[in-house]
Amino acid sequence: MAINYWLGGWDNAGLSPADMTKWSVAQNWSLGHVPTVGENVIASDSTHSIDPIDVSSVLLGYVRIAAGMTAPKIGDYNGGSPQYLKIACQQDKFIEVVTETSAQQIWLEVGGTNSVDLYLRKFGTVDSSAYGSQGVHIKSSGTGSVSVKNTGVPFTFESGTAGQIEVGAGNTIVQSGANVLNYRSYGLTAISTLYAMPTTSLNVSEGEITAESATAIQSLTQLGGNVYWNGGADITNFAIYRGLFDASRAKNQFTITDGLIYGSDNPAETTVNLANGVGGAVITNTLAQYGNPTILLPDGTTLGPAMAA
Repeated sequence: MAINYWLGGWDNAGLSPADMTKWSVAQNWSLGHVPTVGENVIASDSTHSIDPIDVSSVLLGYVRIAAGMTAPKIGDYNGGSPQYLKIACQQDKFIEVVTETSAQQIWLEVGGTNSVDLYLRKFGTVDSSAYGSQGVHIKSSGTGSVSVKNTGVPFTFESGTAGQIEVGAGNTIVQSGANVLNYRSYGLTAISTLYAMPTTSLNVSEGEITAESATAIQSLTQLGGNVYWNGGADITNFAIYRGLFDASRAKNQFTITDGLIYGSDNPAETTVNLANGVGGAVITNTLAQYGNPTILLPDGTTLGPAMAA
């Protein structure tokens, strides 16, 4: 399928500055027309922004916002009332965003009924800790499955549903209006703040998770990294193999239905703090201990014979 490149007024001296940022102006596109059904779209090597607009009625092929696209904005922060570039893709296509400057603002809404994979990458020396209006902001408003993989950009999932978010690097925020089914942190430099909990599973092998939400979660599996359980969300299945799980700043007492805590010969490799000033964790069934982890329990809670292996 043909590729239609965003030119954004390049070599079109006849366009007014206002028209150079409009998706709907044919002269802004390499094929001389606005992208049509199935066309692949690439935005690169342009300093012209793309104004917010809803073009989700046209099912595109893949969409790439590539390195070299140094335009300051795609969509608009709009003083705290964001306006999005809303697009939709054909089934099993992808959207790739490669940020090149820390000052970029990308507000992208994914609509439609088809499944879409989003790949977020950085190029050069992007500051992955940028917040606020900067970075990549994704909103999902369609009914298809959206999966996101972030490998190094400042990224905020603003609202809507995502089947999976995976973070290998960079700073990621999940806002309270989002619905994420599964969340995975797998990189040493991955930093995540969750104002909405994944409803099915949270898997942490590396990186840092700060969970501010108190919404219950079905499964937490930790193979490494640091998890700060500030929201005090209930956990049905709790399995810690290595790393730090710290609930010392939890805002409320929470429940663990079933738990497994594994440790090695080095107690420092696995540290689980279930004690805090509001009562700590309540163990409903069993909390089994294997090996030699460091465990801090709420006052009056002990690992009895049925709970220790």
